[in-house]
Amino acid sequence: MLEFKKITKAGIISILKKISIQEHLPMDEVRLKQIAENANGDVRSAINDLQANSLGARDVEKDIFERVRGIFKSSSYLEAKKYFSGDVDYSLLKLWVDENIPLEYNGESSLSKAFNYLSRADVFDGRIKKSHWGYFKYSIDFITAGVALSKSHKSNYFVRYQFPSYLRLMGQTVDRRAKLKSIGKKIGRITHSNYREASEYLHIIKHFLESDFDSACGFYNLEEEEAAFILETTIEGMKKPKKDKEKKKVPVEPATEPEKKEPPKIEDAQPEKKKILKGNLKDFF
Repeated sequence: MLEFKKITKAGIISILKKISIQEHLPMDEVRLKQIAENANGDVRSAINDLQANSLGARDVEKDIFERVRGIFKSSSYLEAKKYFSGDVDYSLLKLWVDENIPLEYNGESSLSKAFNYLSRADVFDGRIKKSHWGYFKYSIDFITAGVALSKSHKSNYFVRYQFPSYLRLMGQTVDRRAKLKSIGKKIGRITHSNYREASEYLHIIKHFLESDFDSACGFYNLEEEEAAFILETTIEGMKKPKKDKEKKKVPVEPATEPEKKEPPKIEDAQPEKKKILKGNLKDFF
């Protein structure tokens, strides 16, 4: 029997992201993360939840489109303010307005005024965090009436408004950021730090993985996909046998001691035999 393991949360987010891009579904990172967490490793359940959420997402995009168009085409303070009434996501509306100001306004003066009011809204958003929510009404005025009254004249031509590039970029990097957070949490449990601080140790963990892969994965409880991310490769590439980059060494035969040549034998010099003189003694004198 084959054992099917649960898909990781990062893997489900990656699948949902591809589907949302192919089907043109404006799903943000938070929503994709919630769907992946609720799926508990079940891809089919995650896709069903994505389909159910997409119906509401299309309505939200249509509503935002009408509100942005209404703000840009308004010619009075009260007319622009009414497009913020009801259930409105302030941050999302501000991103849509920011993205489409250059498409709606052409004149240099109109553009500078509109972006000036948008930047002043950011200033008051910062003050809200430091003091109280009473400043929020000024932020709303700036992104609605302030932007609407920045134009020198009302335009009647059709403008094809664009989806905020910031959200598109965040959607493209959702898988990477999810992996970084998951890995950071696991490292943080060992280093006693939060996942952001633990992410600074990735270059050290990479060295550990290269030195002893199995021990490092076991110590930090890393999955193969996470280890491959740290090593900046894929799971398939990680499983390939490593090519020996070292030059092949020519086998060297063990050195043998040179044969000791025995010195030539020198025969023992025998003493010369004394010649025996024969004859009479008188013959030698």
